[in-house]
Amino acid sequence: MSDKYQLISMRIPKDLYLKYKQILKSEGKIVTYEYRNFVRKYVENFEKNKYSEQKEVIISRDKEQQYQKENNSVIYQEKEED
Repeated sequence: MSDKYQLISMRIPKDLYLKYKQILKSEGKIVTYEYRNFVRKYVENFEKNKYSEQKEVIISRDKEQQYQKENNSVIYQEKEED
């Protein structure tokens, strides 16, 4: 895999960063890799939830159409005037 990387810079309070770095070190982790993992998981969760929301809309629309067919009913929408 030949990913291109983006160099970033963040401003984090020094004390907070030192504590974070110490905690990761005690867990055998490296700050850079942990941040990459965080970003990757964040994007994956966002895309998963976005797909899930789209799927729910489609299912809701399909259920409404099925209800209309079963009950011989139609939902009327006002037509916009030109």
